[in-house]
Amino acid sequence: MQGVSLFNRFYQPDIDPDSLRVQSCIHLSRSEDALLTMRWLGILFGKTQLTLAATGGIHTTDDAVKMLLAGADVTHLCSALLLQGPSLVSQLLVGIGQWLEESPYESIEQAKGVLSHLHTNDPMLYERASYVDLLKTGHYSTRR
Repeated sequence: MQGVSLFNRFYQPDIDPDSLRVQSCIHLSRSEDALLTMRWLGILFGKTQLTLAATGGIHTTDDAVKMLLAGADVTHLCSALLLQGPSLVSQLLVGIGQWLEESPYESIEQAKGVLSHLHTNDPMLYERASYVDLLKTGHYSTRR
């Protein structure tokens, strides 16, 4: 089986303007960082035989569930584990189980990709054209 991780983060150097030095620094992800991954999972789901792995910005049960609904076969955690520790894994598994019990789906496999580009009622939401519509309507998030 072949797969691809969307999108593994490359660690890049930073510049300290006060000391005038290039420095090594890890910038941990946040939930908002997962949106690019979610978009491309949704677009690729059903259009490739590759296993689709979501990386970057998965910190909560909702983050993981969103990736599955978009079409992820698996989600990867790093920043969330560094911040919250290994017990986060069991918390996420319990949370996903609870979500599944409350959802209309009997299994993760059944839920996978149901909100992908292929299956959503409005596939344009995954496309660039929706960006212009959002700007016109003023529906943008200021969350950080």
